[in-house]
This record gives sequence, C-alpha cells and structure tokens, in this order.
Amino acid sequence: MQAHKVMIRGVFVVASIAMTSAAHASLGGLQQSVTLDQSQMHANRQTTTGQLFTIERLTLENGAHVTEYVNRDEVVFAVTWHGPAMPDLQQLLGSYAQRAYDGAKAFRAGHSAIGPVVVSASDLVVQTGGHMRAYWGRAWLPVAMPAGVNVQDIQ
Repeated sequence: MQAHKVMIRGVFVVASIAMTSAAHASLGGLQQSVTLDQSQMHANRQTTTGQLFTIERLTLENGAHVTEYVNRDEVVFAVTWHGPAMPDLQQLLGSYAQRAYDGAKAFRAGHSAIGPVVVSASDLVVQTGGHMRAYWGRAWLPVAMPAGVNVQDIQ
C-alpha cells in the first residue's frame, strides 16, 4: 500500500507540471506578467528591489507562496513556490512548461517515484517535490540570471 501512495505522489508532481490554463508567460516573461499572475492566482503581492534583481512575492489564498525574481532587463529569470498545494505551473513556467513536463517525465522514467524531480538543461533548470500539503519547487533560466547571482539566492 505504501508503494502505491509513493507512486501516486510521483505521478502527481509530473501531472502538476502538465496542467494547463490560460498561461501568462512568467518565467522568461516581462515583469508586468507578475501582475497577471497576481490577478489570476488571487494573491497578495510584496515587491522588494535589490541591487541585482527585484523580488516579487505572491501569497495565495490557500497559504502557498510564489516568488518571482526579475533581472534589470525586467525579465523573470526565476520562480519558486512552496505551500499546501502546487500552484499552476503552466502559468508560472509559461513557454517552458512543456519542456519541464517532458523533462520530469523522463526523470521519473529513470528514477524511483520517491523524491524530488530535477530537470536540468543549459537554459532551464527545474527542481520540484514534496508531499500532501507541503509542495515546493523552483525553476530558473541560467542565461538570464544577473552576473553575481547564484542558485543559492533563488529560494
């Protein structure tokens, strides 16, 4: 029975990436796409501007948190999420969602259904995982990250 539950969790993570909706290309999109995300997700928004990038924090009605990182060219170069439910990853990943889905599916084919999913390419990295009521993930575009920013800054 436990193995069946674990398999369902792995399938859920892959299926969550595949879900579609009216997409607003966040990852790789312009900063103004954050406003669309805020509206679509019915979220509260807090903006913090730093030297190298701007952080857009969205708090969703269900208690989940989405953070979008925007470089000086006003391009969303990374997104993170954590909370009791997976956010709409089609919306957050935009034009990268299908690649993330395909990569997650390939990852699961070569690994057990237990543990996080990692999709890594030269232009896209996605890490996601979790379990019921505690999902997390992050995705970033290495080529769009500002100089001086490293992956540890994307939390």
